Amino acid sequence: MYNDSILKQYGRVFFELQQLLYHPAWKKQVDSGLDQQIQETFLQTRDDQEKVIIPIRQAINHNGDYLLTVLFHNRTQQAIHLSNIHLSVSSPYFQAVQHQFPTTEWYVEPQTSSPWTFIFREMNYSGELADDVRDLQIEFISTI
Repeated sequence: MYNDSILKQYGRVFFELQQLLYHPAWKKQVDSGLDQQIQETFLQTRDDQEKVIIPIRQAINHNGDYLLTVLFHNRTQQAIHLSNIHLSVSSPYFQAVQHQFPTTEWYVEPQTSSPWTFIFREMNYSGELADDVRDLQIEFISTI
């Protein structure tokens, strides 16, 4: 049994687990199929330290924008804000790049995983979508 002083001193380091949290807007709108897919992806990837952004779904919407739904793992000790992310997505026949996303309300808390859909305007992508979203190569730079 651990005493309180040990937990206070070392608890965050040794006992903090990655948790899955939805942004309030997501909680209201996510359908059960996507929710299940997100939860399965979280359980499969939460302990993989090399995977930060895991693609879940992609589509082109009615405006011609490229939508990429991902699960974002923040394993750091500080929040990561979406407005500070530069994102590049590619496959052999597809490329999408965005240097800033037009929102300041979304961030991922420390030691938390959260789903999000990135929207790339039509001018920021080219080519044909990958047949399997798992084939996408995703690179990001956080400028926190």
